[in-house]
Amino acid sequence: MKKPIFYIISIFLFSITLYNVKAYLNNDDNNQSYIVDLKNSREIKAEIEILNGCGDAGVATLYSNFLMHEGFDVIESKNANNFDYVNTNIIVHQKDKMDVAQGLAKILKIKNIEINENGIWDLSVIIGKDYKDLESFEIIKKHFPPF
Repeated sequence: MKKPIFYIISIFLFSITLYNVKAYLNNDDNNQSYIVDLKNSREIKAEIEILNGCGDAGVATLYSNFLMHEGFDVIESKNANNFDYVNTNIIVHQKDKMDVAQGLAKILKIKNIEINENGIWDLSVIIGKDYKDLESFEIIKKHFPPF
């Protein structure tokens, strides 16, 4: 008589465990984007280039991978014209893409947005020497392979 009761209790406990694991894996909080949902910014497409302005190898690729994962259209990733950029900043080449630039600034946790209409792409992100101090870098390095 003890064996059938043990068997029924085992099946019951297994079912509860399976239900809890399934509920945890299907929880919407676990499947959210890493930083913020920028639904309004993503509706407006923009072509973005990521420029390494600090000289640390691989930093432009690291940020490019992260931003592509976040839904941005990263067209190009390369070195900036020099490695003397102290601060990370966004340059807006098309004024109608300011909303995208502001959403990008929220994700990267930076405040530096400049307007310069002399560019090939809609936006440029120049990664400066301060990138390791940015809050966004702490998140990026946890989820993407470092250089």
